[in-house]
Amino acid sequence: MKPYPDTSFASGFLPGQAPLTHLPKAYEAWDTAARHLPDYLTKGNARKRLEKLPDFAHQQLSTAAELERAMLVLSFLAHAYVCEGGASSGHLAAVIAVPWVAIANRLGRVPIISHASLVLHNWRLLKEDAPLTADNLKALLQFTHQADESWFYMATVEVEFSGRKLPGLLLDLHKYILVEDEPYVAKCLQQLQETIEAMHQSLNRMRIGCRPEVFYHEIRPYLASFRDIHYEGVADPLRSYHGGSAAQSSLLQSIDSALGIMHPEARSRAYLKEMLNYMPPAHAAFIKRLAKGPDVQAFCRRDALLDSAYSACIQAVMSLRNEHLKIVAEYILSQASGPALGTGGTNPVDFLKQLRNDTGKRR
Repeated sequence: MKPYPDTSFASGFLPGQAPLTHLPKAYEAWDTAARHLPDYLTKGNARKRLEKLPDFAHQQLSTAAELERAMLVLSFLAHAYVCEGGASSGHLAAVIAVPWVAIANRLGRVPIISHASLVLHNWRLLKEDAPLTADNLKALLQFTHQADESWFYMATVEVEFSGRKLPGLLLDLHKYILVEDEPYVAKCLQQLQETIEAMHQSLNRMRIGCRPEVFYHEIRPYLASFRDIHYEGVADPLRSYHGGSAAQSSLLQSIDSALGIMHPEARSRAYLKEMLNYMPPAHAAFIKRLAKGPDVQAFCRRDALLDSAYSACIQAVMSLRNEHLKIVAEYILSQASGPALGTGGTNPVDFLKQLRNDTGKRR
């Protein structure tokens, strides 16, 4: 894998090398606390333990890999602190809040747990010479002792790995349309369809190692949105952010942008736009670049075979979104005793149905 920073997208939206498993020795107390979070939370003493941590001298961190490890550690500690015991603390201690906000600013993201930390930078390979599949991966950090939690994150890493060719394919698709090379456009669309179908197969594997009841009752509470949380010691301390959400993955937003799939409903469009702030800036910039065209749908209409290939890609995206809907129904709706919001703060079924229906509409 290529070294950081990875702006080539050679590994898709995954980092160009395996994430760091620890910070420099000066931050050992922080790595130790992050590793022992399941114990602290089980004993109900996480807030007390975390408040005793030493100052986090974030200025000493220089590489992108170190900043991502720091963001991962601080995100887990912050959510453990705020969400311990199932009721929000309403505040976040300055010892965590101050460095977390600083690191998030340096990375160009917001200080909340998000897909970029939870998934993209939270894995290690079990066998170095084997691919990034859920059964060959282990989460670096967890909130619980449950193997289900690691599988939940690692199955999502596998989806990202299955989609690793997407950025290059989408760039090639636009390039060949601009030079009107129809055979290569058809080839790109075929490969795009196959890639989306591989992502679908990986998403199906979520059920193998993560039980819905464990996800809902033991894991999900720690991935919640923050509402009016007082970040002690920072400017503009009262803050609200969306929690972890699949909409923070750059995969589907890239496909939508490249293929011209529009989301005209105001709330859905606004939420997707806001999620760009939760992504690494290079990923968000890539999505915005794709949105500038060319018009893939209009080009493909010129030829029946191209139009059929384009439609097959759209159908593959719809099937993937339908699968996501099924998982939401199993892992959230069927577990809830009443109305349930997603960890990202939206009504997950209404939101995902809207996106799926938008996908099927041709201009």
